[in-house]
Amino acid sequence: MNLESSDEVSVVRAIVDQHLDTLGEFQNWHGITADNIREFLVVPRLQVVDPDDLETEPRPMWVVLAERRDESGYLIVFDPSDSTWGVAERDGDGGLVMVIGSDSLQDALEGM
Repeated sequence: MNLESSDEVSVVRAIVDQHLDTLGEFQNWHGITADNIREFLVVPRLQVVDPDDLETEPRPMWVVLAERRDESGYLIVFDPSDSTWGVAERDGDGGLVMVIGSDSLQDALEGM
């Protein structure tokens, strides 16, 4: 079942592009830099993410970037309802668990 419309995908892409345009210089532990970041973008899609804080219910967030093509590594997720970003990883069942929450894409990338 496709939860997202093409209009929603376009809006999320535009938000990501806007944030990419404001990124400063950075290099994270996974080799992602300001120069190569667009190579790691994925077509935005909704997936339920468990915030893993024992207080917040799992919620749909947009997966926008993957460390690896097969998405076995870390993923950057975005929640437009509160404009927050995060780093998530797969749990044993294939779901996503947030390991780092962030107020900006830059902070999420640097914490990845």
